[in-house]
Amino acid sequence: MDDMTTKDLQHYIGQEVLYTLGSLDILVKVLDVRMSYGQRTFLIAPVAGSRCAWVRSGLQFPLEGV
Repeated sequence: MDDMTTKDLQHYIGQEVLYTLGSLDILVKVLDVRMSYGQRTFLIAPVAGSRCAWVRSGLQFPLEGV
């Protein structure tokens, strides 16, 4: 994962995915992505609502190559 380039990370931007927070699944949009301490960190915002947050886990991306 440390070898990911900006181009590799770019495909996440704009995706709408579920974000699990406790017992809630919230539909969010990925606004940005970066590598931080060797981990992918995503800037997300709810599809309906306001504000945004950087998160490292809890996102449910579709399986790639399916």
